[in-house]
Amino acid sequence: EGMAFSKMATLVRAPAASSSYEIRRRWQTTYRRVMLSVDAAAALLAAAITCLIRPGADEAVWSDRSYLVVAAITPVVWVVTLASLHGYDLRHLGDGSADVRASLEATVVLIAGVAWLRWALSVQVPREFVLGMLATAAVGTMTGRGLLRLDLQARGGRGERIQRGLAVGWPSAVQALGAQIGRDRRHRARVVGCCVPDGSVGPYAATPAPV
Repeated sequence: EGMAFSKMATLVRAPAASSSYEIRRRWQTTYRRVMLSVDAAAALLAAAITCLIRPGADEAVWSDRSYLVVAAITPVVWVVTLASLHGYDLRHLGDGSADVRASLEATVVLIAGVAWLRWALSVQVPREFVLGMLATAAVGTMTGRGLLRLDLQARGGRGERIQRGLAVGWPSAVQALGAQIGRDRRHRARVVGCCVPDGSVGPYAATPAPV
């Protein structure tokens, strides 16, 4: 058994595997950059909308210039907050639940930060304006990321932008893993080969692993 797995370790380090890794990293980096741009655009749009509507506006609290300054820095603050909450981690790309969680957590964190400023530093902030802006930014972010996921799923259905890998283990475990990945409608991964211990009995026992 040990010999079988050590041979597989040598195969995984082959040039073809390295090339596949580089391709995957390239599209993941591109996807992350597009997602960051979408998040920034959603925050900018949210700031513009709330600046026009100005719910709870109070000229005694903020001047017109204050609203414009806040609208200008909102995309940067929003993206930095998402990044600090691991909203751009590669392992979460295309994961809808992770996108929703990051958006909601960023909203809660920023609301808590504004509340702390009001309490600790006596900074006057129009609450309705801030709440409306953050809620709109969160909805815009989730909507934009949802559209990106649909595009990613469509590409995955065509065999593009998916993670290819080798399944290593006992035949029953390899078969179960292949079935589980096959049921994934998001087309995030594909098993291209397998490695089972010497002397195994099953449909994969005598199948060489393509690399």
